Amino acid sequence: MMHKPPEECHKFTTIGLVFEGLYALAGPILFLMMVLRISDFFMPTFPQGFSSIVSVILVFSGSILLVFPVIFIVNMILFKKLLNQHYNITTAESIYLYQIIYGIIALFSVFALLPGIFYLLSGIHGRMSIRGNLF
Repeated sequence: MMHKPPEECHKFTTIGLVFEGLYALAGPILFLMMVLRISDFFMPTFPQGFSSIVSVILVFSGSILLVFPVIFIVNMILFKKLLNQHYNITTAESIYLYQIIYGIIALFSVFALLPGIFYLLSGIHGRMSIRGNLF
């Protein structure tokens, strides 16, 4: 028997995917803008030790921004199949748990705060609809 997600899950997941898609498109663009701006305008003015710190921050934030498109594609495949009723109840319950975990992790990220909130709400509503309670 295939699982039919509640209407709230459908809305929250769709809104989360829209925001995450926008972030996935903006991430690489922001990374390129940061690299071009820092390297062209600011690097010559930084002291020698400070420029290496800026480079480390650039690499770290750039790697996060470049990973977003991959995460978005995975989430889009999983969540669209969930919304189109392609999963049985046990698989849907696991995907709702993934939404809860991803939402909690994303709450601590500046980059994915809005999708995290919507995925968290969707996961909670979905698990409650299957089990009758959260745990």
